[in-house]
Amino acid sequence: MNVLSINLCGAGGPEKMEWIKRLKRQHNIMFIAIQETQIQISSNLKPTCFWGQTNCDFDFMDAHGRSGGLLCLWDPGKFSKSSVCKNRNFLQICGKITGHDEPVTITNIYGPQDPSAKRSLWRHLESTIDPSTPHLLIGDFNAVRHPSDRLNSDFCQSEANQFNSFIQRVGLKEFSLGGRRYTYMSKSGDKFSRIDRAFATPSLMRIWSDFDLLALPRECSDHCYLLLRSNNCDFGATPFRFFSSWFNEAGYTEVVQKALNLPTDLPPGAKPDKVLAVKLKKVKELLRAWSKSARN
Repeated sequence: MNVLSINLCGAGGPEKMEWIKRLKRQHNIMFIAIQETQIQISSNLKPTCFWGQTNCDFDFMDAHGRSGGLLCLWDPGKFSKSSVCKNRNFLQICGKITGHDEPVTITNIYGPQDPSAKRSLWRHLESTIDPSTPHLLIGDFNAVRHPSDRLNSDFCQSEANQFNSFIQRVGLKEFSLGGRRYTYMSKSGDKFSRIDRAFATPSLMRIWSDFDLLALPRECSDHCYLLLRSNNCDFGATPFRFFSSWFNEAGYTEVVQKALNLPTDLPPGAKPDKVLAVKLKKVKELLRAWSKSARN
């Protein structure tokens, strides 16, 4: 289940919608977490504009004026929502991933700038997270953990300590970041920060042990988008390989002749190319079985 997270810095405009749809197709995204929509989604926008033609489900938290705003979209064939918890700074979706019995919670985060509001957010999040259950937190935390997370911008040790203390109390594990060192660039282009992050409870880390996190190029935002993806790829059926040495093997000719003489089960008058495709498929199946038995 690949997850996309992006601070969109305003969701208006077809360019950003097309960008998100392209990323969804390109990376086979099943869940999208958008921060800072800056709009009233309930009255101004159809969330499916970010998804495309295929079926999707969604939930959202409206912006306060032009501030904030959260949107989550997902493939209902891969993830089914059972409950939701909303806050000005987070949108928490709980549900089940297809093929897994244990519920998973995904929390879309947009952290505030004000230090006291950050402390309040950490306390609120702590009260909603059960460390023993699978839980993903992803988004723009507007917080850093170490001085190296900033370049040419101020680092506040006390805020970092409070953030790290929250992470430690809940027992969260952070996904290592690849692709980029920093996820945010100021409009002037000279200040950089790593404020977009992804965390998981230990139980989710065990389920998603093969996942990695990438920060990929900024295009329609001053934030890099985060791609949390699985490395356990299904490359389809094992390809059939034919070896010229088989021509000299005993039994090869008989296997091919047997396959070609098998009935195709096609109706009379079937197109020749269809008949040929079926016969070649039977040749492949019998050769694969013959090769395996010859090796044994």
